[in-house]
Amino acid sequence: MQNSPTLPPPRAAAPGHVLAYYAFALLAFSAGAIANGYPLIFYDTGTYLRTGIELRFPTDRPVFYGLFLLPLHLKLSLWPVVAAQGLLVAYLLDRILARFLPAGLAMAPWPRPVLVAALALGTSLPWFAGQVMPDLFAPLAVLAALLVAASKLAWRSLEWWAAAGVLVLSQAVHVTHVPLVLAVVACLAACRLFLRAPLPWSGLAMSVTCVAAAYAMLVASNFVATGRATTSYDGGLFLLARLLDYGTAQDYLAHTCPNAMERVCAVLKDFPRGTKDYFLWSWLQEGHLGGFDGLRDDASRLSRLVVQDAPLRHIWLALQAGLQQFLHFPTATSLDALLPSTSAWRIIHARFAWEAAQFDASLQQHGALPVAFLSSVHVPLGFGMLAAAAALLVLAAWRRNTIAATVLATVLTALAVNALFGGGLSMGDARYQSRMMMLLPIALVIAITHLLYTSRAPAAPPSSAAPRPPEFQA
Repeated sequence: MQNSPTLPPPRAAAPGHVLAYYAFALLAFSAGAIANGYPLIFYDTGTYLRTGIELRFPTDRPVFYGLFLLPLHLKLSLWPVVAAQGLLVAYLLDRILARFLPAGLAMAPWPRPVLVAALALGTSLPWFAGQVMPDLFAPLAVLAALLVAASKLAWRSLEWWAAAGVLVLSQAVHVTHVPLVLAVVACLAACRLFLRAPLPWSGLAMSVTCVAAAYAMLVASNFVATGRATTSYDGGLFLLARLLDYGTAQDYLAHTCPNAMERVCAVLKDFPRGTKDYFLWSWLQEGHLGGFDGLRDDASRLSRLVVQDAPLRHIWLALQAGLQQFLHFPTATSLDALLPSTSAWRIIHARFAWEAAQFDASLQQHGALPVAFLSSVHVPLGFGMLAAAAALLVLAAWRRNTIAATVLATVLTALAVNALFGGGLSMGDARYQSRMMMLLPIALVIAITHLLYTSRAPAAPPSSAAPRPPEFQA
């Protein structure tokens, strides 16, 4: 069996190496937007931009990503958003490698550029870092949780506060990131208990504190917007859309109507299955059953009744959909050309008019993004990395290499939980899983280097004193 070495504090990198690393990482992680000719825009981008510009609290999403964007674009240009997101990824990657790589490699000049190139060429990362959407913060939340959990409390450390701040922000920008981080922290705590991973309890406690802080921010945002203390004002509508997609809502109404919820019975009992996007973004938008506002309360009640009527069936359906999501991660498939009727198109032409010509001339607006080529590269690599991560997790656990096992278990847990929420309980869009694939190369580099650089040591003689577990780098 192989034990993880004690990791001493890393040396400071040479200033020239630091500048070269951040310049290269910024260029690599912005490659998607640079190739497009403009920051990548999704349908929901307009809502996030308007939230920050108008300083209003929307009812359908948290306010915090819009507030994050405002000081970056200043109603002038969206390019600083791409730069800031790229630098944020570069910073977290640098700190993760400094803390988790073996001591002899933590500050070596080659691991960082090699991993940056692998992330830029082999994963969808540049297409999320270059996109004005909070999707990037799902994998960043996992990296930040790793950093916070592996750190002892250090109130005077700027790095410690930065990791904690990113962890809170990464959860506050989207409600589904909170359960994702909770699952990650639970996995880290299990590794601490059962694998004796060198995680200080104070770090794990701080991770839980960051979750609580983000949860409170989400509740406060919704309370200001709606007067209700909830994390997701429209959560019932999105869940009902998924249940209609499964067909379980129609089955429930078929054997309870007209006694239960008469208003929706006649309309939804025969609603077509497999049409969750149509239900939310077309049918309700046309005002049926009063639209979002008219159906919101009934949707929450009906969703609860449907799930309670057949809980095991829904668990099975969610697991099936989650597995499909876990294995479905093509790149940039949701980046369609935007029509003038979309809020994103309108706000770019109204608020960022001087660069609207760049937006109109972009590959995205001409339907010319190399989506098929990107997926032909990223999807096979993704399956290969998933298989490698699973195999190395077994090897690391067998050798009792706690650092490698902890990082691999954490990343695979994050991928699985993200798939369950994205596919089993939400809309099942390919981008939900695609955004998380950047975590695999990072975990694999850390695991492989630990398994290769840790020498086999003879078993220690029995001792009455329990051996002290190795520590991550401070």
